[in-house]
Amino acid sequence: MKAGEVANIISGELQGDADFQIKGFAGLEDSAENEITFIQEEKYLPLLEKSLSMCVIAPFNLKNRIQKKTVIYVNDPCFSYILLINKVIPDKTFKSGIHPSAIIGKNVKIGKDVFIGPYSIIGDNTEIGDKSVIIGQCYIGNNSKIGENTRIHSNVAVYDDICIGKRVIIHSGVVIGCDGFGYIQRQCKHIKIPHLGAVNIEDDVEIGANTAIDRGKFKNTNIGKGTKIDNLVHIGHNVTVGENCLIVAQAALGGSSKIGKEVIIAGQVGITNGIEVGDRTIIAAQSGVTKSLPSSGVFWGTPARPLSETKEQLVLMNQLKDMKKKISNLEKKINMDNKK
Repeated sequence: MKAGEVANIISGELQGDADFQIKGFAGLEDSAENEITFIQEEKYLPLLEKSLSMCVIAPFNLKNRIQKKTVIYVNDPCFSYILLINKVIPDKTFKSGIHPSAIIGKNVKIGKDVFIGPYSIIGDNTEIGDKSVIIGQCYIGNNSKIGENTRIHSNVAVYDDICIGKRVIIHSGVVIGCDGFGYIQRQCKHIKIPHLGAVNIEDDVEIGANTAIDRGKFKNTNIGKGTKIDNLVHIGHNVTVGENCLIVAQAALGGSSKIGKEVIIAGQVGITNGIEVGDRTIIAAQSGVTKSLPSSGVFWGTPARPLSETKEQLVLMNQLKDMKKKISNLEKKINMDNKK
């Protein structure tokens, strides 16, 4: 594709050779001459100068500051780069059909242009929406529902009575609808609590590899529209996650916790049972949340506190050694004065 064609696709302003031939995509540090890259901020200009790429997408505020390269100026280079990739490199497609090795239960409703891959099992009374893809070796339980244009990668287990919305992406190894971790103790034995609820995954959710989402005890566990969940996340029974949240790897949400809208939960965060987290709250990595958090704050530490408080506490901890010396010297001085 020529640079001029790229400029038209992303509605950019071209500076340089419109006929420059582009043959691939690359980052700043590993690009070849005929690969297109992008720069989002001024601080990356030194890297761009060293880059072999001769065609770059850049923001308007860097206009005329990039020399000896063909430049396409746009408002948001990163977003434009993603749009270009999606336009030029189409998503992998699967021909509709059911592989002969797949096992399909009774009263299953399968929409148009659906692909069901090898060795998959579809339970009784289950619905699969139009253009959805179940890649292979998956188990979809009885009475479950999968919306349109949803993609389920290999080795995913979806238990009975699960509802999955439209345009959902579920990566390999995910388990949805397993029992919550619930027991009562009687005579030194752990008696299992039945979990009668299910799981509801709303539209446009993405779930990373090897994540587990427990079914509810009585009501459903719910994942809100547009939420993105990383790999290796655990979501306990009866949890409610609001719309457009980000939950990063190795986070664990205890049972019956309620997460608001547009919340960011960073890596290795632990949230105890029954906690409420307000809308647009950010919880920094490795935090332990033991009390409910208000909306729109940034919290860090164990127990999680407002970011400024935790930073202040860390500064004071780093000063403890010097403070101990000062106190020790003062004690010696006081003892000497008392002896006089």
